[in-house]
Amino acid sequence: MPQPAHQSQSQSMSNLHNHRMLKFIWSKGHQPNAERLRIQKDLFGFHKEVQHGFPNKPAAMAWDGELKLLAIATKHGALRVVGQPGVEFIGEHEQDQPVSKMIFIPGQGRLVTLTEDNFLHLWEINGTEITEKSSTHLDGRLKRVSVMCHDSIHNMVLLGTEGGNIYQLKLEIFTISENIIYQDIVMKGAPEDFKVNPGAVEGLLIQPNESERILIGYARGLIVLWDRKSSVASQTYVTSQQLESLAWRNDGSQFISSHNDGSFVIWSTQGNGEPLEPPNTPYGPYPCKSISKILWAHQNGSTWVVFSGGMPRASYGDKFSVSVMMGEDKHQVFDLSSKVVEFELFYDEESTNRPAGIFVLTEEELVTIDLATDSWPVFHAPYLNSIHASAITALIQVSNVSECVFTKLKEMGEAERKDKVSDREWPVNGGVVPEKSNKDASCHDLLVTGHEDGSVKLWSCGDSALALLLSVKTNKFFVGDELDEPFEEDEDEEEWPPFRRIGLYDPYSDDPRLAIKKLAFCRQSGRLLVGGTAGQVLVCELQDQAVEAKMLPIKVDLVTEKEGFAWKGHAALTIRTNEIKMEPGYQPSCVIQVSPPASINSLVSSKEWELAAIGTAHGLVLLDCIHQVAILTKCTLNAQDIANADDNPMSRRKSLKKSLRESFRRLRKGRSQRNIDKKRPGVPTDPIKKELRSESPESRPVERQVEARSGSEDGLGSMVRCLHFANTFIANPQTLSATLWAGTNSGQILVFLITLPGSEKRSSVKSSAILGKEIQLKHKAPVIAIEVLDAGGVPVHESNPDGAPAPHKVLIASEEQFKTFLLPTLKPSGKYKLTAHEGARIRKIGFTTFKSRADSNYMENCLMCLTNQGDISIHSLPEMRRQIQTNCVKKEDVIAISSFVFAPTGEAFYSCSSSELQRVSVAAGRIVRPSGYLQLAEDARPVAKEEKSAPASTTVDKPEEAPTIPAAPSPGDPHNDTTMSEVSGDITLDSVKDHTMSSISEHTSTVVSSSSSLTISRTVQVSESKTITTASSSGTAISTESTTKPTSPVNGENPTPEVHELADDLTHMTHISLDDPVEPDPEDIDPLAPLASMESTGSEFPSMISTTSEVQSV
Repeated sequence: MPQPAHQSQSQSMSNLHNHRMLKFIWSKGHQPNAERLRIQKDLFGFHKEVQHGFPNKPAAMAWDGELKLLAIATKHGALRVVGQPGVEFIGEHEQDQPVSKMIFIPGQGRLVTLTEDNFLHLWEINGTEITEKSSTHLDGRLKRVSVMCHDSIHNMVLLGTEGGNIYQLKLEIFTISENIIYQDIVMKGAPEDFKVNPGAVEGLLIQPNESERILIGYARGLIVLWDRKSSVASQTYVTSQQLESLAWRNDGSQFISSHNDGSFVIWSTQGNGEPLEPPNTPYGPYPCKSISKILWAHQNGSTWVVFSGGMPRASYGDKFSVSVMMGEDKHQVFDLSSKVVEFELFYDEESTNRPAGIFVLTEEELVTIDLATDSWPVFHAPYLNSIHASAITALIQVSNVSECVFTKLKEMGEAERKDKVSDREWPVNGGVVPEKSNKDASCHDLLVTGHEDGSVKLWSCGDSALALLLSVKTNKFFVGDELDEPFEEDEDEEEWPPFRRIGLYDPYSDDPRLAIKKLAFCRQSGRLLVGGTAGQVLVCELQDQAVEAKMLPIKVDLVTEKEGFAWKGHAALTIRTNEIKMEPGYQPSCVIQVSPPASINSLVSSKEWELAAIGTAHGLVLLDCIHQVAILTKCTLNAQDIANADDNPMSRRKSLKKSLRESFRRLRKGRSQRNIDKKRPGVPTDPIKKELRSESPESRPVERQVEARSGSEDGLGSMVRCLHFANTFIANPQTLSATLWAGTNSGQILVFLITLPGSEKRSSVKSSAILGKEIQLKHKAPVIAIEVLDAGGVPVHESNPDGAPAPHKVLIASEEQFKTFLLPTLKPSGKYKLTAHEGARIRKIGFTTFKSRADSNYMENCLMCLTNQGDISIHSLPEMRRQIQTNCVKKEDVIAISSFVFAPTGEAFYSCSSSELQRVSVAAGRIVRPSGYLQLAEDARPVAKEEKSAPASTTVDKPEEAPTIPAAPSPGDPHNDTTMSEVSGDITLDSVKDHTMSSISEHTSTVVSSSSSLTISRTVQVSESKTITTASSSGTAISTESTTKPTSPVNGENPTPEVHELADDLTHMTHISLDDPVEPDPEDIDPLAPLASMESTGSEFPSMISTTSEVQSV
């Protein structure tokens, strides 16, 4: 019997209410409570720690010889200051402004940087941080700073500009001083040829032992020794070549200049201004490149000349070099493989006149040369290493390396570098590093990098500094191109200039097949497995003695039984058959050559079982390391893979035409089904069900349809992506078995059962393996990781002699989901779909045990995951519930995502640039940052004093400063003459200036015409515009551009302003507040009235003051 309408409606409303209540309860059930949130906060937390490697695109370098600190700034605005290992300060300029110049204030822990926008920034190091304290700037192109130097008492920085003027930056208040050294004043005693335009200031130095005298060098070749105290030129020097750089002799009696023709000239401060000797072109007589920078030093009669450039254009114009000449006896040209950015000398602490070495900053590396040792070797840097000396092609991180292995690696590395690098202490040793606890000191972590040239480098990464321990070169075990090698040593003795190759940066590889693709490292034994691009695998062991032996390759064929297969890729490398001398360190125990010679895609080693597994695009190989024989080969190719077995296989992605056709078909089908449902009679439309569908809880999220793949997107479904050894249950629930797990690009998982002979028979009986089980994922997504977990979610490895707590589960991570299976039944026990829910794909997997920072006894086992969107998510094990998710890298940064590697400590490493590795942490209790700090004396930094009311500042844009009305210069003032710059083609207004109080009070007259009815108030307010508009008694508006200081009250017809000056460039616009506002009628303005007024007083109207038709209310 049908229910009444009102009862049906009432029941529907009741169902809707109950559904909403259930939705509220379900949603609250999925949210963590306050206690869980607190635990998560103590366990997880994303932090960017430090950057390892060499700063990308360096632009400037500075050295503090008193504090022993070195600073490097980049074109991205990054700033890194380093001292001894563990002392590092990192800063960032706003908006990533490129840094063009930088200077240390010695002994104060302060830096002044100049950015491309002509802003000056003051940085201070306090404790463990460096912060920007203040900034100022100079407006106008002619005020662009071209050179900087600090004065002798370190309270001021002199700024040479492209316009030729020299400004003084007061460090105490970080403002531009009113005392400016004008180019036209300096030019008074110069030859007539230079008075028009001597060019930009290229050299600016304080004379040693004479703090009031500075050496000014202009681009066209004019050099002036200027006395700041008397404002006169002590001496003028003229060269015929364009000036590049200047340097003083230690005692200040002579100086040296370098020029654009590759020559340098020595001058004396005493005499008639002529050079002491003719120009010296060290690599002439043919045309040479310019010497961009030169340094000069004297010690016990020995003369040191260090310069960059100067090479003969025709023969060595492409060389990047720094030359060192010690007297007439010793001469060396250090040849570098990248452009020299900057270099600095540093001196012995005992003798400040003797150079102890050179810091050479190039675009790709920092090279430090020891000049105190006769052979001039290079220093071994404990940080700032060029990890990209050859491009990184493989990267792994190994935690908790055994003490004996780590010590042996360190000793082997020191022995390897013994005769190649300096044995003196690293010169950058500033700052203080706190003593480490025993717990921290016993932690040994390694970063292992494989490179394009076939080399492998092992780095210590347990601290904030990344230090090189040992390097391994694999190219010497293969036949390569050696045609140029035998002639290098013979040519060095007779070659001129006397070149010497230094630096490690070498981006070129002789053979691309040498590139390293996969690495495996055993932290207990130190065994290293190296997999290359051409199917070569080297099993290397640490050896204490040098040996000379032959290499016996192990050749393994994977595709012998497949008919129709033809390898079209590169050929295998030829392994050397003659005896090879191998130094102490890593020596290969065997070399495996897999055929077809495809790249090694996966690699795993077990020192416990003495086994190694290798995976390629065609299958896998199981190797017995004791007997050096392959005990298992498994080809994973199918018919479809054989058809596409090429070095550059065609993509299996559907063609555009086919994809469009199928898309239109689906749209047409969907529309037709919707139309049929709408037209079908008798279909009930229940509003309650509609409401339930629209407000359903989050218990089952909407899934994207993920279709099963017919093959991998890269065309190689047979590729073995991951390998894993585990001691687990596979045959039955009672017996532990040695197993090898392999996952392919097509979603196939192979489980091999390994039979190991007893320890007493291990040396005589080989191991064996058979295929035990096989799993095929329905969605056929590439398998990127396999891990066997115990009952607590801890990964199970082969090193567990008694096994791990049962039951065991195997976690299989594909690109689209995580899924767990019970062992040995392989019954599915859980899964987490990522692609179906969020559309992201899994790229990297890591496992770690997180420790609470509040309670070290509380731990949780978790899975870390990186997606193709650049997000890191953490999932608890074994239930796989997501704990947190955070963005780590940009999804567009493909290199960062592909190079990403997780560490068992809850950290990760990835390439943030071509030369740097970014280190991040998702563990709240594990944050690696520099712990060193800078300790200064109490009086190291001068205390800022309150500045007196000074004449108009031309550079500082401070809101608290109030400008005044400038006065017109006296008639016939030579500083008011405008100069046409040949370089810029602009009018130079820098010379329009008043210097003395007497000249101003004697000759100046006010810009504002006197009027009995016009009164100027006491204060002048700063506005954002750039024009001062006042009204004369005749109603004429006069516009002036200036930046000035507060003035005294001016009343009546005879205003008497304080010391002020006209701005030499367009800076600020001020708004004058008047007591009695007067609004002149624009039609009554007479533009010639001001000129007539100025003529009546005998004043010359300044060039910066112009009439305008624009009137502002006053």
